[in-house]
Amino acid sequence: MFFIFYDFFVVYVYMICLVCVVGFFEALVEMFVSLSWGGLSQCISRDKASSDIHVPIPYGAVVSRL
Repeated sequence: MFFIFYDFFVVYVYMICLVCVVGFFEALVEMFVSLSWGGLSQCISRDKASSDIHVPIPYGAVVSRL
């Protein structure tokens, strides 16, 4: 019984870490894009803001995926 629980726990922790890492890279890309194309990215982020709330990394990614 313990081993089954342990497996689930490891997978759960792994998934949380994966979401945080993906969110971090997503935010980095977003920051890079906003530095590259200021005007265009503002339009995109205004569109995105309506669909999900953006909080600083990596919490924003976690919140938007929950």
